[in-house]
Amino acid sequence: MASVEKNQVIDRLRRYLNENEWLEKARNKNPDFAQAIEGIQADSIYFGDGPILSRGYVWGNSTGSGESTYGDTTTKRTTSIDFNTDEYLIVADENAASMATCRAATRYVLDGYNTSDVITKYEARSIAEKEGKRLCRQALSDLNFGMSECRLNRYGIEYTSEPIKVPIWPIFTDIVDSNGKSTSVHLGYYYRCDNKDYIQMDISVPMTAKNKLIMFGAIAAAAIVVIVIIASLL
Repeated sequence: MASVEKNQVIDRLRRYLNENEWLEKARNKNPDFAQAIEGIQADSIYFGDGPILSRGYVWGNSTGSGESTYGDTTTKRTTSIDFNTDEYLIVADENAASMATCRAATRYVLDGYNTSDVITKYEARSIAEKEGKRLCRQALSDLNFGMSECRLNRYGIEYTSEPIKVPIWPIFTDIVDSNGKSTSVHLGYYYRCDNKDYIQMDISVPMTAKNKLIMFGAIAAAAIVVIVIIASLL
C-alpha cells in the first residue's frame, strides 16, 4: 500500500478519535494506550494481507434411520438423501489473511453474505454432517418417524468460482507501552467498494493491568458468595 493510503488512514484516525468521545473514554480506561494512539504517525501504519476467497457449496449424501411406534407395533424406516448446501465463501489455499479479515469482507465489500458464510475447507465435513442430519430428520418426521441414527456417506466441496482477491486490508500500527514493550494494534480496515476507497476504524481499548486485577477480584468475590449461598442451602 502506498504512502497516500497511510496518510488517508491518519486523517481518518484523527476524526475517529473525536467521534463519540472515543479519546476521552479511552483516556479514562487506559491513559497510556490513549496517548499512544493519539501519537500515531503515518510512517508507523502498515497493512495486513487481504483475503482470497472462492465461492462454492458443500455436497453430500446421508442415510438416516428412524422408528415409529403404534401400540405394540414398532416400524423401522431408512431414508437416503443427496443434498447441496447454500453457497459459502471458502478460504482459498493461497489465502494469507486472518479469518477476522475474511469475515470483515462480508461486512464491507461482499453484499449478500454474512460473517458465518465464510468457512475453511476443513469445515466441510461438519457442515455436511449437520445438513445431512437436518434433512434426514425432516424427511423421517414428515412420515411420523423419529430419527434414531444418521450417518454421512459422502461429502465434498463444489467450487463455483476461481479464487477471488477481495480488496480489503487490515490496518495495524505498533505502539510502545510505558514499560517499553511493543505491541501490534489493529486499527480497522481499508477497503474498496464500487470503485471507491473507504476506511473503517474500530479500535478496542485494552484494560490496564490494574483494572484486570480489580475485575478478577470482583469475579472471585462473586464466586465465593455463590459458593457460600449454595453451601448454606445444603
